[in-house]
Amino acid sequence: LGASPVGSSVQDRCHLCVSAGFTCALAMEEAAPAAATDALPQAIARKVRRGDMSSGHQADVGLSSFKRSVNGQTKANSSTPPLETSRTSQVPGGSTDEVAGLEYRIDTWGAPYHANHPRRCVAQVIAAATMLIPLTVTAITISSSGCAVDLDLRPCGSCLIAWLVAIPGSCMNHLSCAWRPRWTPVYQKADRSGVCIVTVFGGWALAQSLPFTAVSVLWMLLVVYVMWFSPYPWRGNSTLATNMVGGLVMFGMFGSLCRKDWDPYFAHYVVSMIVGLSIFVLEPASVWTDALWHMLLVFYARYISLSAVFFERQVYGDCT
Repeated sequence: LGASPVGSSVQDRCHLCVSAGFTCALAMEEAAPAAATDALPQAIARKVRRGDMSSGHQADVGLSSFKRSVNGQTKANSSTPPLETSRTSQVPGGSTDEVAGLEYRIDTWGAPYHANHPRRCVAQVIAAATMLIPLTVTAITISSSGCAVDLDLRPCGSCLIAWLVAIPGSCMNHLSCAWRPRWTPVYQKADRSGVCIVTVFGGWALAQSLPFTAVSVLWMLLVVYVMWFSPYPWRGNSTLATNMVGGLVMFGMFGSLCRKDWDPYFAHYVVSMIVGLSIFVLEPASVWTDALWHMLLVFYARYISLSAVFFERQVYGDCT
């Protein structure tokens, strides 16, 4: 028994026991992990050689110990499912990871994204690069209108700050998805947190109103709390946070209604954003949807910048 080879079957070890004159029923047991099945017979053999066990109890004690070890190991293995599977099995609507074969909820952070698409990496790199275009369009629009390209809290400067805040989180989010075929939760949340801050600066650029901006700040803090610090049923739901961010974006565009005069560009940037959000949600372009969505932000950035220039002329008399 002590020299039974590692990796030998249960039936082989039972045959050795029977040949030695022991009463053994291990042949009826299912195969167990090699570590457990090898260690126990060797320990029993050592006790027999030392005389610690009587011949009448050798087989019974050895068999009962073996059964307890095997049953305990089997229960431990069967009662501990993978983390992702155990979480997703509680709520319907899960999706299967195309790479690892694990199950994920659709509204969970870090879900797989077009894992088998051959252009996923290129598309996500382009999506990250296209985030620079709205910032460039904003700077060109402000400069060509005679306004100073400064990072201040005037309407034009607030627009520039907003786009500068949006770029880091968005680029990290898309580049991480280009590196591996799934989203990275911390970058997803950083992206949406950046959008919340962008909306606060954008609303201030359109309204220059403290009450309106205070509501935007409270909304932003609520979204940040839900994403980062709330209980898991809320914190782990990416759809909830994304919908809250989308609502804040829509709210921020109505800041121009706080002005004394009508904003002639109001309908333009509202329609641009509605179309862009629809494409973001529906994903009509498959893996290229993010790049398409960012290209539509170019129109939004153009009309928001024109609105900021128009407002700055009214309030400060600049941009001549």
